[in-house]
Amino acid sequence: RERAAALAAASSSGAGGGGGEDAKRTRLDDGDRARGSKRASGECKRATWALHALAKAPDADPASVAVAAKALTTAMRDSMRDSGVMDALLASVALYAAAKLRSSERVAEGGGHAHDSAIRFDARRELRACASRVAALLAKESTRLCARIDARGASNALWALATLASFGGSNARVTLEGGVGERERRDATRALVGALNGRPELRAAFNARDAANALWGCAKARVGLSDDATTQLASAVASAPEGGGANAVEASMALWALASMRGDGTIDARSARLAATGIVRRLAESVKSFTVTRGATINTGEVDQHRVVANASWAAAKLSEREGTGLFFPKPRDGDDDFAESDADFDAAATGLLRRFASAAVEAGPAFQLESPRAAAQLVAALRPSLLSLAACVGTHRDDDSYVDDDVVAATTILANRGLRSCFARGREEMEKEARGTRSNAGANGATEGKGKKKHPESIQKPSSDDLAAFCEAAEALRGLGVGNRIDAGNFRLAVCAACTGGATALGWRAAGRLEHCVFSVLGLGAVAATVNNARRGFQRGQFEGAPVPSADDVAAAERLLRRGAAAAEAANDTRLAMETAAADVLLAAPDFTGPVGTPVGTPDRRMRMLCVDDAHRLLSRTLRERGNWSVTNWNRFSRKDRRGAVKPPAGAFDAATVRLPPTKAAFAMAAVAVAARLRAGGVAWIYGADREGVRGCETDGLPDGLFEDVRVVHASSGGLGGGGGLGGDAGVTHVEDSTGSFAVLRCVRTEKPSGGSAGTGVPGSSSGAVTHRLKNGTFDEDLVESFKRVGRLDVRLGANVHAFERWVTYPGLFAGGGLDVMTAFLLETMTRSSDGWLGRSLRNEPGCREAFSALDFCSGSGTLAACVRRLAPSARLTLLDADAVAMRAARENLGSPAGASGRVGSSSSPQDERTSVSVHLPPTAFALGDGWTGLSDDERFDVIASNPPVHLGLRPEFTVLTSMCAGFDARLRPGGEAWFVAQRYVPVAGICAGIGGLAARVVCVRASDKFAVWWVRKPGAGEEDGGERKTPKKEKKEK
Repeated sequence: RERAAALAAASSSGAGGGGGEDAKRTRLDDGDRARGSKRASGECKRATWALHALAKAPDADPASVAVAAKALTTAMRDSMRDSGVMDALLASVALYAAAKLRSSERVAEGGGHAHDSAIRFDARRELRACASRVAALLAKESTRLCARIDARGASNALWALATLASFGGSNARVTLEGGVGERERRDATRALVGALNGRPELRAAFNARDAANALWGCAKARVGLSDDATTQLASAVASAPEGGGANAVEASMALWALASMRGDGTIDARSARLAATGIVRRLAESVKSFTVTRGATINTGEVDQHRVVANASWAAAKLSEREGTGLFFPKPRDGDDDFAESDADFDAAATGLLRRFASAAVEAGPAFQLESPRAAAQLVAALRPSLLSLAACVGTHRDDDSYVDDDVVAATTILANRGLRSCFARGREEMEKEARGTRSNAGANGATEGKGKKKHPESIQKPSSDDLAAFCEAAEALRGLGVGNRIDAGNFRLAVCAACTGGATALGWRAAGRLEHCVFSVLGLGAVAATVNNARRGFQRGQFEGAPVPSADDVAAAERLLRRGAAAAEAANDTRLAMETAAADVLLAAPDFTGPVGTPVGTPDRRMRMLCVDDAHRLLSRTLRERGNWSVTNWNRFSRKDRRGAVKPPAGAFDAATVRLPPTKAAFAMAAVAVAARLRAGGVAWIYGADREGVRGCETDGLPDGLFEDVRVVHASSGGLGGGGGLGGDAGVTHVEDSTGSFAVLRCVRTEKPSGGSAGTGVPGSSSGAVTHRLKNGTFDEDLVESFKRVGRLDVRLGANVHAFERWVTYPGLFAGGGLDVMTAFLLETMTRSSDGWLGRSLRNEPGCREAFSALDFCSGSGTLAACVRRLAPSARLTLLDADAVAMRAARENLGSPAGASGRVGSSSSPQDERTSVSVHLPPTAFALGDGWTGLSDDERFDVIASNPPVHLGLRPEFTVLTSMCAGFDARLRPGGEAWFVAQRYVPVAGICAGIGGLAARVVCVRASDKFAVWWVRKPGAGEEDGGERKTPKKEKKEK
C-alpha cells in the first residue's frame, strides 16, 4: 500500500507525471477536462498513471495493484456527474494497464498460500471493477471520447478489451473474477469500431504495431470492420520497414486476425484476401532471418518464431479456402475479374511464404519439431492443399513423374516423417540425439555449452492428437501423388498405435475420425470401412509400384484405431449434456426479488403456472416441480423419446416462462413471440444459455420490439473449460465443441397487453407489421408459425442439370436455413454418380429404374433429399422422418400431396437438357414426427435410406442419432436395400459402426473430400453376403 501511494505521489508531480511514451502523446481534450471537477480530474489522472506504472513494473505486488485500481474506481464513481474527469488518453491507458496487470503471473489465479490467494483475488476483483467502469464511460461518452481518441489509444483500448474478455473464473465467482463486464466490453468495442470505420484521419495515423493490435482486438471480439478500414489497417501492417513496418510477430498476428474474421463472417472472404496479400509478402521478406546459425535452433526469438509459423501457416491456409465445394459456387458479381486477379496474387504470395517456412523448417533440423510440434503441424497442414492440387493436376499414373521432385513435396515429406517420429517416445529420443549432435558440432565452433545439454525425451513437447492427424493427412496426400514409399510405414504405424494408448480420452473423437481415412490409405487397406477385410488389401490408387501387401501389424493397427474411435465417440456421448446441464444449473441459481427462480410467491390456494421452452431433457422442469407450488408445462419443438414435439406452445396463460436459447436469432425471435403470446402482463421470462451461443447479445438485440421490457443480465457463471487466448491463439489446440465456457441468464418482463386482446393471444408491438395486425385482431394463435414462413426458390444440381423447386417453404431454426447445404449436395452428387444405386440408375433412365421403390429421408428437415428423389424417381414411395415439429410442417408444405394426386416432374433449368415435364400419378408421401426410429411403426422397411444426420447437440458433439440410425439398418432395410449418409470427414464413422456390429459393420466410405465423407452399406439379398458377393465354397486361409 505504501508503494502504491508513493507511485501515485510520484506520478502527480509535473505536468501529467510521466507515463513513458503514452505520457508524451498530445492531450487533445484539455477543454473537456476543464469542464469536470478539477480535484476529481486530478485524482483520476494520478490513479491512472499509478496503475500504468504498476503495469510497467516487473515486480508489482497484488496488494498495490488492488489499491491503485480501487483508487481509480472510487475517483470515477465519486465524480459520476462530471463526465469530463477522464479523457480519451486516460481511458485507453487505464484499460491497457488493467489488461497488462490481469495477464501478469503475480495477479493470475492459482498457486501460493491462502493469504496470497485472497490478495490476488482482491486484485482481480478491483481490476475488473475498474476496467468495467472505464469501458462503460467509453461507451456512454463515445461521442466525446471516441471522436478524439488517437491511433495509439484506439489500438490499446481494443487490444485491452479483447484481452480482458479472455479471462473468466473457474467457479461461481466468475462475475467477480472476469476481466471486464461483458456488456461494458461489447458496448465499448462497438464504439471504438465505429470510430475506426467513420474517421479516415484516425486510420491514416496508425503505425504497424497499432494496426496489428487493432485487428487482433476486433478478431477476438468477433466484430467486423468496414472494407476501407480493414484495407487501410492491413496496409499499415504491410508498410516498408523504414516506414515503421511490422515485424514478423506483428505481421503474423494481423494475418491471423484477418483469417479469423473471415472465418467468423465479420468480413468478406475476398476482401480479407485482398487486405492480407501485402501482409503475406511483408512476412515472407522477414523469413530470411529464420535460419540455422547455432546448433539446431533458429537464431532469434525461438518462441516467437514458432508462433509466427503456426499462426501464419494456419491463416494462409484459411484464407486460401474458396467458397463452394465444386458443386455450387457464388453467383457472379461486378468486378469478378478483378477479384480473380487479386485472388491469384494472394495465392502466389501465400505459396511463396509457405515454401520459405518449409525450407527454413527443414534446415532447422529435428529441433524445430521437438520444440514446437504445433508449428510444424500447422505448416504441414497448410502445405497439404498444394499436394492435393498437384495430385489433381498431374494424376497418379502419369509417365512423367518430375512433379515428385517439387520442393513442396520434398519438404512436406521430410516434415511429415519427422512429425511421425516425434509422436512416439523412441522416435523423440532418437531425434533429440540428432539435435544434440548438431548442437555439439556447433559448440565446437563457439556455441555455449548449455546448447548441448541433454534433455530427457519426456520433457520435450509431445505432439497432440491433432498434430498427429496433420502429419498423417500429409502422408495420405503424398500417397495420392504416388510417392507413398517416401513415408516410413513403420513410424506411421508406431505413431498411430502410440496415440491409441492410454485412457478413453487419450485420442479425441475428431482426431480418430481424421486418422481413419489416413490409416486405410497409407497402409494400403483399401476404402475406409468399419471392418478391416483382408480381401480389400492389394494395389490401391496412389500406391507405389512394388509396394508390399499390408501386414498383420497394419491390420491390427487399423482395428485398434477403430476401437479407439468408438470409445472416443462414446465418451463424447457421455458428456453431450454437459452444456445443457450447466445452463440449467445457472438458471436455477439465478436470484430473483424473492429468491432463486423456482421459488414462486403466491397464495396457497393458487399454483403459479410456468412454461418451460425447449427443456427437452427435463433438466429444468423436473427440479421446478420438486420445489413445489409450480404447475409446469413443457413446450418442445423437438421430439424426445416418446414425447412428440409441437409447433406452438399449449394454450393458456402463464405467470412465468423459461427459454433455452435456440441456435439461431430467427428461431429465438419466433420462440420469444410464442412465449409472449402465452405470458400474462407482468410475467417474467428467463432466457438462459452459453455466452458463446450469444445469450448476452439478446439483452440488446434479438427480442422482438415491444414485447418485453426491463431486459437485463441477472446472473452469470462458468460451466467448464473456456476458449483459448493468447497472441493469435494456436489454432486447433482446443476445439470449441469440447468446452462449455461461461453462461448467463437474462430476465425480462412481459409488457402490458393491448385493450381488447385476450390473455393468451394479445401481444403488442411486434417488429413485423403482419404479426402485429394479427395480434390485435385476436388471430395470432392460429397464425403463430405462419407469420414466420418464408417461401423462395431452391436450385439443386442432379447430374448435369440444375433442377428448380419454385416454391420452397422454410421456417426459422431449420438446418441450413431449410435450404440445400454443402453436405447434402455432396451426398446427392455421390448418389447420382453411383453405377448401381437406385438414384443413379433413375438419373440415367436405365431399364427398371422407374419401378416403384420405397425411400426414407432420415432426419429430413424441410425435405430436400426426398424432393430430389421424387424429381428423379416420381414413382418412389417417400417417407420423411424428423424430430423437429416445425421442420415436419415445412416438409409437408414442400412435398405433401393427397393420395393418388398428380404432379409435374422432370423439369430442368439446363439448356443442354430441355426435357419436357410430364404429368404422372404421384404415390402418397408419409410424414413421421419422432425421435429417430421411434417415429415409425415396427414393420416399415425401405429400399433406400438417405440421411445427413446431426452430430451435434447445440455446440456439443453428439453421436446418438448417427449411432441409432446405423444400428437400425439391419431391421429397416429390405434385402438388397442400400443406405447412404454423409458426415464430416473428422467424424469417426467407421469406429462407431464397428462398435455397433451387424449390418453397420459393413459400412464403407465410397467418397471423401477434404471436408466430408459419404458412407454406404447394402443389405445382402438372397444367397448373397458382404454386400452383394455370391457365396463361394472355398474359404480364405486365416493369416497367422
